[in-house]
Amino acid sequence: MALLEAGTAAPEIQGENLTGGPVKLADYAGKRAVALVFPPVNVDPASVSSTNALYQDVRDDIEIIAVYKKFPSKQMAKMFLKQMGVQFPVLLDESGAAYEAYGVEKPPAAYYIDKEGNIVAASAIGDLGEIADDIKAELL
Repeated sequence: MALLEAGTAAPEIQGENLTGGPVKLADYAGKRAVALVFPPVNVDPASVSSTNALYQDVRDDIEIIAVYKKFPSKQMAKMFLKQMGVQFPVLLDESGAAYEAYGVEKPPAAYYIDKEGNIVAASAIGDLGEIADDIKAELL
């Protein structure tokens, strides 16, 4: 399955937010752009830390939402994210519905969604370090 193309309306997603209250993509429509990130399957502190640093840099203009398919344990994930100081939403998509809706077969991947809720770009990124340049180029 291929990634969705630019100009496509972003499919609605929701899942358990491991860093706070409920999050629905539709809640951002008309308010702010969103970088929807499907990080690597293996959660590592370096990528979480770099994504958190990026969030601190762009949070006034762009929301970052990370979507994971699984964690070894929800409780451990919540503790890990809190310890890492993560402030952006981290959704747990155990059913894989978000991955399917966005055509993500092999993360990492990212979507850049404008304030109107439309995809402006998508990328099957090689590593999370590429996200910062893409977000700034596509959404700022």
